[in-house]
Amino acid sequence: MSYKTLKTVFHANTETLWQEEEKSRRNSPSAIHWPDFKVGNYSLFCIVTPQILSLSESIRQINKEVEKIWANLPNGAKTHFLDSMIIEEIQSTNEIESVYSSREEIFAALVKTQIPNNRSRFTEIAKLYNCLLGTTIDAQKNKCATTLEDIRYFYDAVTDGEIESNNAPDGKLFRSHNVVITSGQKTIHSANFSEEEISKRLTIMLTNAKNYNISPLLRTVISHFMFEYVHPFYDGNGRTGRYLLSADISVNLSIIGWLLLTPTIANNKKRYYDAFSSVENKLNCGEATEFIIEMLTLIKEAQSNLYEKLKEQYILLTKAGEEITKLIKGNDLKLDSDTYKLLSIFAQVHLFTFNRTIDLTELAKEYQKSKQIVRKYTKKLEEAGIIETISRKPLRFQLNQKGCELLKIEEDKFF
Repeated sequence: MSYKTLKTVFHANTETLWQEEEKSRRNSPSAIHWPDFKVGNYSLFCIVTPQILSLSESIRQINKEVEKIWANLPNGAKTHFLDSMIIEEIQSTNEIESVYSSREEIFAALVKTQIPNNRSRFTEIAKLYNCLLGTTIDAQKNKCATTLEDIRYFYDAVTDGEIESNNAPDGKLFRSHNVVITSGQKTIHSANFSEEEISKRLTIMLTNAKNYNISPLLRTVISHFMFEYVHPFYDGNGRTGRYLLSADISVNLSIIGWLLLTPTIANNKKRYYDAFSSVENKLNCGEATEFIIEMLTLIKEAQSNLYEKLKEQYILLTKAGEEITKLIKGNDLKLDSDTYKLLSIFAQVHLFTFNRTIDLTELAKEYQKSKQIVRKYTKKLEEAGIIETISRKPLRFQLNQKGCELLKIEEDKFF
């Protein structure tokens, strides 16, 4: 049975019973309060329901299964998959905010994160997501915000080059004027806070993140509500808030626990935004229970999607490995074993990279041979009709249809 909001109670009963129910919930032993954080005229609170406990446990159990598969993947497959997930994360968070980008553009930015002092479009946000995975060249920065200055730092990186000058923060760290978010005809959210009040409320959010009397996932999602409710910037709040959410999950769940969360949110935008609206509805009196249930449900769905995707790809990769072993033994293609073994990298690329291609430099790095030697192997595979050249500058390759059929992965689709 779905949780009944106070709004539902109000419409089904008298005002007196509604007021009594609100009082009962606030006084419940299962209630958690944030007394200094007001939503309208009410202080924020929630009830830790059996559903919330069940969702939290389910998320942790699914995550354990994800980590089991993850531990068995080759390092190359992990690297390709993580890059692909960062691309999906940035693409999805941009789509939610109607910021135009392409996966190819984000992929190019991801490559450029390895170049010191490069400031191409999306390189700064790509560095941040790399940081969550421990693969950034800017690893000295914290993953999560611990100070108000950190929040501004992450905002600047997430929105680098994407904010119009008239929407840039005009206070010391945040905005200095009120904002009203509308859908054209209807006001969705009014953030009538001074910069002093913004700082005060974000400090409550940062304190909540360290409150170990509250379960990690619960304080993670309530921090997400606090940030978006405060709306500390004129533009870019959604992208910044979802990065902070991913960062908290990477710490409170697992280093890969946030993968596919934003794509899942992007596919369920109405549920996501309705969850925020539920807390803000004055008839719900600042209760965030429904919001927490919905956010945990979305995290669970993302975890389930991640598990199914990794399991499917792992099975296909295992099958490809078996086929390569058969090819080496039978040697029907008249190739040496080193050339055959290079196919394992191509299988990983095909199954775990969004564009299914790899350049010669990266191929040589993964195979731990010189580019000259690896180029000889790729020529043999091309002559055998198993791979094909996609571009010359840089030199990029991918498995072709025959190669996929040989490795029994021709039916695979990345997303």
